[in-house]
Formats: sequence, C-alpha cells, structure tokens
Amino acid sequence: MKDINATRDKPADKPSGSARSNLPLILVIIFISLILPLAVVISGSKELKTSLTDSILKIKGVYGLTIKYSDIKLLDTLTVLPEIKTRTHGYVMGRIVKGNFTLSDMSKARLFITLNRPPYLFIKTEDLDLYLNFHDKDKTLDLYNELAARLNKIRY
Repeated sequence: MKDINATRDKPADKPSGSARSNLPLILVIIFISLILPLAVVISGSKELKTSLTDSILKIKGVYGLTIKYSDIKLLDTLTVLPEIKTRTHGYVMGRIVKGNFTLSDMSKARLFITLNRPPYLFIKTEDLDLYLNFHDKDKTLDLYNELAARLNKIRY
C-alpha cells in the first residue's frame, strides 16, 4: 500500500529572502542615482549669499569661501567677463556658473556668476581672482559699494 503522504507534492520552494534583503540596496542606488543629483542641481542654482563682518567677506554655499578685507588687492566692477575656457572644479547649469575655472588668458578664477547679467564684481587677492554677481544688478552694486567703503575704512 502506498503511503498517501509520500505521493503528495512537496510544497513549492519559497523564494529565498535574498530578493527582500536586496531592497535596501536597490533603494540606496535609486536615491544616489536620481535624488542626489537633483539635490546638487537645486543647491547649486540657489542665489548667491554673502555676508560682511568688520574684517571679512563670506560667500556662502557650494564653493563658498572667506576673504579678509586686508587680503583684497583690487576691487572693481566689470560689464564684460573674461571668456571662460575650462571648468576645473565647478558647476554650470544654464546661466549659473559657480566654482573654479580657467579663463581665456589661462588665469585661474573662482566664479559665482549668472551669465549675461552685468555688472560683475571683480575681487583680486594674492591667491585668487574672484568674479561674482547677483540676479539683481542693484544688489551687486550695493555689495561693491559696501566692500569699497569697508576697504577704505581699513586702509585709511
């Protein structure tokens, strides 16, 4: 006589837990490949933020820096930017340019600019050529005037 239990089909093998255990890895990959670049684009395209203290100019955000007024050798406004040759470590999205670039004369510069929105503020130190502007030209000129007043104050 046949054993009834012997002839029953064995239950199908359940899928291993590996499919479920890979879910966190898959979600991390999706996050890194989709959401992280979006965050970089959003943060890089934010308007330039600066602050002035008694002794320094601080540029905030991606590629930000701090410059002592005593280090500034030249402060000027420009209506035309030098031609940008290459990006060495920077961000370009549409008309927004931030970071380190090489200009057509082979000089190195840090840019915080919106292209085709003059005037541009030019700050030269011993180690750095810096170009910046705001979307609003009056805001750029206000920063220039405030910096010029502070430079005159510490130099005279």
